[in-house]
Amino acid sequence: MRPMRWLAVAALAMGPAAPLLAFSCTSPTPSAAGGADASDAPVETGGFLMSGDVGSGPDANVPRCTLAGGRDPVALCTQKAVLGAMHSHAFSAKSGVASGWSPVTGLADEGDGGVRLRVWTDDVGYAAAAALYHTSAGVYGDGQLTPTLDSDLAALVPMLEADLTPLPDEYSGEPYQRLRVAAAGLRTTNHVTDGNAIDALADAYGRAIHATYFFAVNASPRDAGGDGASVLDSGHPVGDAAALGDAARGGPDAAARAPDANAPSGKDGIFGRPSGSGYAYLPSSSATAAYAMLDLAVRHPTDPSHASWQLSAISAFDHLYDRARDPSTGLYYTALITSGVPGHDALDLSQPGAADLLTDTTITVALALTRARDLVAGNASALALVQAYPFGARVADALASLNGAPSLYDGPAQDAGASATGFMTGLGPARAVITSKATRGNAFALAVLSRQFFTVGTPWGAEIVPLTRTLIATQPAGAGLLGVLAGQGAYLAACSRSFEPLTAGEDAGPYAGRYQSAANIAFVEAMSELLPPQ
Repeated sequence: MRPMRWLAVAALAMGPAAPLLAFSCTSPTPSAAGGADASDAPVETGGFLMSGDVGSGPDANVPRCTLAGGRDPVALCTQKAVLGAMHSHAFSAKSGVASGWSPVTGLADEGDGGVRLRVWTDDVGYAAAAALYHTSAGVYGDGQLTPTLDSDLAALVPMLEADLTPLPDEYSGEPYQRLRVAAAGLRTTNHVTDGNAIDALADAYGRAIHATYFFAVNASPRDAGGDGASVLDSGHPVGDAAALGDAARGGPDAAARAPDANAPSGKDGIFGRPSGSGYAYLPSSSATAAYAMLDLAVRHPTDPSHASWQLSAISAFDHLYDRARDPSTGLYYTALITSGVPGHDALDLSQPGAADLLTDTTITVALALTRARDLVAGNASALALVQAYPFGARVADALASLNGAPSLYDGPAQDAGASATGFMTGLGPARAVITSKATRGNAFALAVLSRQFFTVGTPWGAEIVPLTRTLIATQPAGAGLLGVLAGQGAYLAACSRSFEPLTAGEDAGPYAGRYQSAANIAFVEAMSELLPPQ
C-alpha cells in the first residue's frame, strides 16, 4: 500500500500548450552519515515497495534523478539533497528535529543556554516529508536515501506521541494532514501499529480543532433545513446525520436539502479563539482547519459530527472569502478578529504584521481550497453537503490576487522563458511591496499553480516553469532559492529579491541566514504534489 500523499494531480499528461516540467535535477546527494546525532539513529535497512513501483524497484546504489524520457516532476534529487541534509544536521533520534542549522558549521540552532531549538510541528513535517519521499523514490527507482528516511520516520513515533500528549493548543490543520501522511508512510514501511497510533493522534487532534476552536459568527446555530438541529455548534457534535436527514448522508433528497453554491452552509463560522466580543483567527490556520474537517468527514462517515464537520468547513471558507481579504487586492490578511466593520474583519493588532498581505497566507488558503476541491470531487457520497461549493473559482481568485496590482510575481507573468523569478513576500505597511522571497510561499505557489493548471486551467500557467527553476536551480550564483549561498545544500527561510542573503534591514529574524527545517519540509511537500498518478 503506497503512502498517502496530499492528493495527486489528476493527470500529468501534457498537451501542446502545457509547460514542460522536464527538469533534470543533478544536485549532489549528501552522505546520510554524519551530524552530531547520527549515531543515535536506529538501524533499519529494509525498504518496502509500494504498488506501482517502476522497473525492479529502488536501487540503493544507483541514483535515478529522472523518470522515463528525462522528466523530473518532483525534483527528486533536490529532495534527496535537502532531506539528507536535514537528517545529518537537524534530525536526532533522541530529541527530534531542530528548527534549523548553520550553513557554515552544520550545527543545529541553539537558544539561550545552548538549548537546541525545536518546535513540534517540524517533527510532524519531517515525518510527513520522509513518507512522501518514500513514495516518490519508489516511482523513480532510487533507493539511496529511502532506508535512512524510513528509519527516521519510525524513530519519530515516540516523539510525535510526546509532542501531542496533551494535545497542543493549536487549530491549524496543517499538522493534522501531515500526521495523516506520516501514519500512511509508517504502514507502508511495515510499521502498521505505529501508523495506526499516529492516525489515532490525528483523529484526536482534528476532533479537538472542531470541538474547541470552531465558532458560529453572528448566526443562530441551526441547520440549513430549519429543523432545530445544530450544525454550527461551536464544535459540539450535536448536528448529526440523523438530525439532518438524507442530505447529510447523500440520500435521495440530498440535492433538495443541500445548500446552494452561493451559501452552502447558510451560516457563518470561523476557526479561531474568543477575543472580546469576537473571535481572533489566522486565515491560513482557519483554512487548513477547514480542510481537516472535510478529511475527517471522509474518514468517519457515520460519526455524529459528520454533517457538522462539513458545514463548519464551508462556513469557515465562506467567512475567509467574505471577511478576511483586502477589498482592493483580494489578498488575505495575516490576523483578524471577527467584527461587523465594513470591508473586512478588524485587524488583530495583538499579532505582529496583522495588516500584512503575504503571499504565504494567500497561497496557504489557496492550497487548502485546492486540496478540498479534489477531496470533495473524489468523495461525493461522504461529502454530499459540500459538492456545490465553488472551490476552483476561489483558488482562481487567490492566484489572480497574487498577480494583481501590484503583482507579487517578480517577472513577466506570461513569459515561459523567464528565469529566476518567483513570488515576493507580500505587501506591508502602506501597501509597500516586501521584496524578499520566501521558500515556503514559492513552493506552495508552484503546487497550487500546477494543480490548478492540470484540473481546471489557469491563465497563470506560464509561471510554472520559471517558478520551478527558481526553486531548484543552483547555478549560477543568484539563480534561485538554492543559489543564495556558495555551495548551498538546503533552503533558507527567505532571501532577497535578487537571491542574495538578507541584509540586516531585511532580516526575517535572528536565524534568517541559516537553513530552516520548515522551509525544506515545505519544499518536499509541494514538489510531492507533482508526482504522476500511479
